[in-house]
Amino acid sequence: MKNESLKTIADRRLSAMEWTGGQAVLEALRGAPARRMPATRRHYRLALILALAMLLALGTAVALGLIYSESYSQRKAADQALMQRYGFTQEAIGMFLVRQSDLEGGVRFVYEPHMQPKPVGTYTVVLPASGDAVATWSYDDADPASYAGSDLTTAIWDAPKLNTYVRLKNAYYGKIAEFDWENVDRWTLERRAEVDKMLREMAEACGEHVGNARIAPGPGDLSEQQAIALAKAALINTFGVDARHLDALDRTIEFFQYPEDGSRTYRVQFANWKRVTTPEDMIFEALGVDIASPSGEASRLHWYTQDPTRHTLPDGDLTGYRTAVELYMENGAFEALSASDKGRVAERIVKAGMADLLNDVKYVIPGSGVLTEGKALSLAQQALEDRHGVTQNMLTLFTLSAALIREGGNVLWQVTYTGKRVPYWQTHADAPMGDYTVQLDAVTGAAVASSWTLAGVETGTFTQDTWGQAEAYDSTILPWFMALLAERQAIVDRNAGEGDLYFMSVADSAAYAELFRRNGFPPERFLESLPGPDDLIQEQAQALALDALRTELHLSDEVIGQFSLIHPSFLMNSGNYPNGQRDPVWTFTFHHREGIYVVVMKAATGELLIVQYDPAASGNG
Repeated sequence: MKNESLKTIADRRLSAMEWTGGQAVLEALRGAPARRMPATRRHYRLALILALAMLLALGTAVALGLIYSESYSQRKAADQALMQRYGFTQEAIGMFLVRQSDLEGGVRFVYEPHMQPKPVGTYTVVLPASGDAVATWSYDDADPASYAGSDLTTAIWDAPKLNTYVRLKNAYYGKIAEFDWENVDRWTLERRAEVDKMLREMAEACGEHVGNARIAPGPGDLSEQQAIALAKAALINTFGVDARHLDALDRTIEFFQYPEDGSRTYRVQFANWKRVTTPEDMIFEALGVDIASPSGEASRLHWYTQDPTRHTLPDGDLTGYRTAVELYMENGAFEALSASDKGRVAERIVKAGMADLLNDVKYVIPGSGVLTEGKALSLAQQALEDRHGVTQNMLTLFTLSAALIREGGNVLWQVTYTGKRVPYWQTHADAPMGDYTVQLDAVTGAAVASSWTLAGVETGTFTQDTWGQAEAYDSTILPWFMALLAERQAIVDRNAGEGDLYFMSVADSAAYAELFRRNGFPPERFLESLPGPDDLIQEQAQALALDALRTELHLSDEVIGQFSLIHPSFLMNSGNYPNGQRDPVWTFTFHHREGIYVVVMKAATGELLIVQYDPAASGNG
């Protein structure tokens, strides 16, 4: 699963659309009653289709009947109070983050809006122990003229306007979901301009700010082929990249007009994202440049690659290529060089007047009279083990970089061991391994200095069962860390087809979390587990969740049939949910083109804790 921008996702989903009468449709939508969009054509995974069909057929037969927790009943009463006083629809309630707090003799709910194009304000509902709910709005005392009228251009959005916004955004997501976007890169610039015009009209109708416009080139503009040729020349001349390398990548091109001054620009990118399969084995690379039209001036050049050895510099004199050298250093390409090549490239950088980019390190080209790089690496590794306990087998966790440098009056071999970025838990935090540096006398090979960037960070002592609490991984912890990575990889391999650990099965999620808990990581960060003998099985819980969506949010089987993904999870407790009890819970997220539906219930009884809709319009899912 590749990471894509919102624009890319929107483009891909809009491919065979013919959009006419846009404004008329939007005006009709404004006055239309809230409704669900018709079903779309989707390519479901077979397993999902079969599972959903089975649950739809079961209906409530498997379900045990809906049971409401006190907290859910209170939240439902607060929602209804808002809907009754201010006219919110159930869908628009999902545009708020709701915080609950206890009061003396009651409960308070505060509804804080997710990001919106216009101020929405904060709503508060107080439920007393006895009596009616009291709902208020932070703009209750505002001039009604600031939100009067039916359009979305007013300074403040009241409930009817937020209802309209959600309805328009849902119509937008429903429309773009009707089309297959697999061939978006084959679109002509005219087609891109046509689709972009439609998107801009819909965004403007929702009261949103519209930025740069994709347009079709005119008679006075550079042609598409001229822009591509200029883009390739700019990248080759700036970075020294080979033309064959660019031709092997996927090319995309767009044409923009900027509203500020009417200037027009081609944006050309060469990337390998089509060749990426899963995040675990991704080596992403992208080169891009903007070409102004009709002048042909190049700007915004960039080159990003996860493999620094692919990055190159222009041949010859580097004077005038500071941007290229800066990116070369930042991307780690210089550190990936051999010591001999470092010396030669450093010499070119200094000669071009950019010695500052070398951080005051004086590099030397190895020659006769000093240890070879291979011998230096061998001696440095032995010093690393003697001084820091880091053995040869642990070096798989580090990237090695060797250089011959001049420090004062001495010539030294300097070997740096940089901890690799290993996103090994759900938060994708990097492992705190730090970096080691060993310096050797260039002639004798004697170790003259060594250091670790995390020295002194951790003063505690850990065992194999507790090391997950450590803030720095020294050589004592590294073997345990390597063992954890091996077990983790086995789970990753089982889920490689999905491309994202978030979508693991319940069993694999439980195994993943148990692995980290077993190694001393905080249990509250790894709550996934397996249901016990007294808990609902997944099929029962999922049938209950679907029944809750039908009953509480009034979803039809047609809408349920449009779910593109159902993600179940069994948690040891619901402490990470608002006012969550410490009981084990089943959680389900149902992904739909218009947002995400969430159901949380106690695992033993099916008692509902949360039933909510997070609209895609909220940007929260």
